[in-house]
Amino acid sequence: MDWNSRLGRIGIQLDLSRRIRRLPRLPAGSRRTVVATTLIALSLVAGIYAQGSAERNALARWKKENPPRTSVWKHALGSRGWREVDSKSKDYNRIYRSLPTVIEEAGQAWFLGTAPCLAIFGVTEQVNPVSIHCRPDSSGELPKLHARGEAWQPLGQGWPAFEVAMERVDRLPKPATLRRKTQSEYSDPRALNY
Repeated sequence: MDWNSRLGRIGIQLDLSRRIRRLPRLPAGSRRTVVATTLIALSLVAGIYAQGSAERNALARWKKENPPRTSVWKHALGSRGWREVDSKSKDYNRIYRSLPTVIEEAGQAWFLGTAPCLAIFGVTEQVNPVSIHCRPDSSGELPKLHARGEAWQPLGQGWPAFEVAMERVDRLPKPATLRRKTQSEYSDPRALNY
């Protein structure tokens, strides 16, 4: 930049500061009132923000520390046609071996999209720390899993994992059910048909 433009800018800045000095001055008592009102308004805004932030943090901490019980999972999945796999069955052992991990925090959930199964980790001091729920097919059979780590997807922990799991369960296509016979399809062996 050349010196001429720099001097021109300094002149503009000096002229601006002179204009600011010409603004009407408030009396000392009014100045204190304006400053006090401004500080009160700013403290109210900061307080509202702090309260909202504290509520969000407390709710997130509660959701993490209080995961849904296995009875909540069992009821929610049972109402959607899923059933808990018995821990003493061969199906349980096969599905359990297919999990990519067998040690997780309490409330952690894993979802298998290829064969509709859900593994929920409970307290590790239990005899069976993993609760496995699967949706049977139309014949009532549980899915057959063979490979370890077969496309299991972690859903998270606690209530957020519960909400994601229920959303995914609801998005799955419904299994083909056995067709029920209508009243006219039942035949009476004593009836005469012409």
